[in-house]
Amino acid sequence: MEEDSLEDSNLPPKVWHSEMTVSVTGEPPSTVEEEGIPKETDIEIIPEIPETLE
Repeated sequence: MEEDSLEDSNLPPKVWHSEMTVSVTGEPPSTVEEEGIPKETDIEIIPEIPETLE
């Protein structure tokens, strides 16, 4: 009984972690690199922040 409980508890988190890892390591970065729009905008805003503070 204890083994079943451990496997049941280990399965759900394992599947969720696997999906998150694949999405975070494969989809998000690929989409951002292909678009390149959000990345460029972020870079332009970063240098403007310190200038405005000064």
